[in-house]
Amino acid sequence: MKSTTTLAAACAAAVLLLSGCATFYSPVVDPNSVGNMDAYRANLAECNRYANQISVGQSVAGGTILGALLGAAIGAAAGDRQSFARFGAVVGAAQGGTASANAAVMTQAQIVRNCLAGRGYVVLDGPVTVPLGGMAHPPAPVSAPPSSSAP
Repeated sequence: MKSTTTLAAACAAAVLLLSGCATFYSPVVDPNSVGNMDAYRANLAECNRYANQISVGQSVAGGTILGALLGAAIGAAAGDRQSFARFGAVVGAAQGGTASANAAVMTQAQIVRNCLAGRGYVVLDGPVTVPLGGMAHPPAPVSAPPSSSAP
């Protein structure tokens, strides 16, 4: 019982600590695409503000709780209901919290990359899902209509 209480207190402390975390991601950008460094820094800061709308702390909390519940259920089904369930809850909480934190940070990085690419910067360090120049596909060439001259 004491280890479960200690685990719950540690998880609560970690969630409280991480809930206030704000990250600042700075991708590798082609220097040739940066005309004005002050404008780039302002754009980078604004893109990071958008990315920080994804809360790492909330993701960790949700992942920890879900992981603990799933781990406890699997542990209880695998053997002795108390000790296996407790062990499964601990492992599940750690795995769920870690995976959720990683996913949230990766999402934040993707938001910053997409934001900068959408503003015309060439981002070099990861996939960009926003097409450069704002067009999903280059425009099709305009061809002259076929002539309707009969032989």
